[in-house]
Amino acid sequence: MRQHLCLILFASIALATPSVAQSRTIADFESSNFYKKEILISKDPAYDLRTGGRNNSYSFKDTENADSSIGVELTTKGQDVVEVGIHWNGQSTLRPAKMSPKKIEQLKDLADFWGVPGQAKAIVEYAKSQQSKHYSGGSNQAPRKSLGPISIRCGTTGETLWIGWIALAVASPALSQSTSVNANGSSPVVVGTLADTVLGFRGRAMSTRQVGSDRNGLLVEWEYPDATYLMGRQGQDGVEAYRVIKIKPRK
Repeated sequence: MRQHLCLILFASIALATPSVAQSRTIADFESSNFYKKEILISKDPAYDLRTGGRNNSYSFKDTENADSSIGVELTTKGQDVVEVGIHWNGQSTLRPAKMSPKKIEQLKDLADFWGVPGQAKAIVEYAKSQQSKHYSGGSNQAPRKSLGPISIRCGTTGETLWIGWIALAVASPALSQSTSVNANGSSPVVVGTLADTVLGFRGRAMSTRQVGSDRNGLLVEWEYPDATYLMGRQGQDGVEAYRVIKIKPRK
């Protein structure tokens, strides 16, 4: 069963927090409210992923389904947790798992662990809207939905309801020279930030213009009062989308 579930490729959320996100570790998860509240059944040995990073799998008691358990999977790169997913099993493919007050509480606790408690309500509402949508090939078939500073995928595969997220664009000291800040001094935009995230942080650009193309598609400049962002289509952590590929400060 676990081998089957590992093929599901848990839902992903692209995260670019309004402020510089603190790093999260396995130790942080194991001291989180989620971990303290739930009853641990097993923790599997971590293993390397072909896509990079390491998988860390946990099973917790499912008080709503005595015949199954709750699965939580964390992907780490170095010491940092960069992806988290949770899944619940239902009674059968005709009766997959559904959202419930207990599952809502668990999602809120995971959002708190991740440092985005303000997005918990939106995450829960989207999960409710997706819980009856079936994707036989797993989360790769599910649409991505933007929810402010995050985007989310979730749905069901077989009897399993899944949801999760992945950090994509987070500012770090190494990128400080490529950082631009909006008018109120928050929301850093760095090389690699998703185009939709830039719009959410900074609003529409003063002007946009096509400046050429590369092997991935068109290149476009977005001009703001303090900086011009060169946008191009690039892949990052398995997600291909338009991103900031260069920042030119304006004097």
